[in-house]
Amino acid sequence: IVTEGEKDMLIAKSLGIKNAVAKVGGAKTYMLGGLNIQDKNIILIYDCDEWGRQGAINDAVALQNRFNCKVKVIDLGLPNKGEDLHDYFMKYNHTKQDLYDLIKATPEFVAPPDINLSRVEKFVKSLSTEELDELTKIIKKEKQDV
Repeated sequence: IVTEGEKDMLIAKSLGIKNAVAKVGGAKTYMLGGLNIQDKNIILIYDCDEWGRQGAINDAVALQNRFNCKVKVIDLGLPNKGEDLHDYFMKYNHTKQDLYDLIKATPEFVAPPDINLSRVEKFVKSLSTEELDELTKIIKKEKQDV
């Protein structure tokens, strides 16, 4: 289980969910990994806001494409923007079993097809926000040098 923040990972661990880890830097950062996650079953539980939901989708695509993972993206269905796994347990009094039932009921993530995208478009879509910013700076510098 990958959570968007350390607080979410800690509440999961305190409830006996041993394989919970936090994604350092939150949903906007690039998903790092290697052989330790290759071909694994990964569950993403990010915050209930635009950044969390989009970040989970971006990471699910990266995990499938780069590491051949089976991924589930869990939407906690919480009503307020930015609520997270910590709120799920502490504010709404859900149990570990409630979470396991939600995970079981959630289908495996299927990435949307990259129909009619050029090689460059596919590459750009695979970049993190930080990498896009860096690429933009490089392009601006190249245009100035021409």
